[in-house]
Amino acid sequence: PNHRGAFSCGDCSRVVASPLLRRHLQVFLDCPSRPQCTVRVKLLQHSISSLLRFAACEDGSYEVRSVLGKQVGPITCFVRSITTLPASCVGLEEVELLSEGGASSAHRRPPQDP
Repeated sequence: PNHRGAFSCGDCSRVVASPLLRRHLQVFLDCPSRPQCTVRVKLLQHSISSLLRFAACEDGSYEVRSVLGKQVGPITCFVRSITTLPASCVGLEEVELLSEGGASSAHRRPPQDP
């Protein structure tokens, strides 16, 4: 289908009325307790949106310098990978914990200046 200004599914070619915007962002953190180690965290959509809110430009793009040095969290992560060669690196992935009632705990503080 050739609909001007519309989005279509890459798998089935159906027209999508309101597409969902999904972002992927990995951040690299300073870790004073492991100065020779790179710590990389894959963030969830909520954390990405909170972080990018401070970096949005009028044209819809993002300014990287606006998020450098911002504090993210606290966030809950699990260890995805640990490597020692060629360099020491810990890969983390943010997860969302469920409360006892089954609702998500999406109450996080927005990024702050250090």
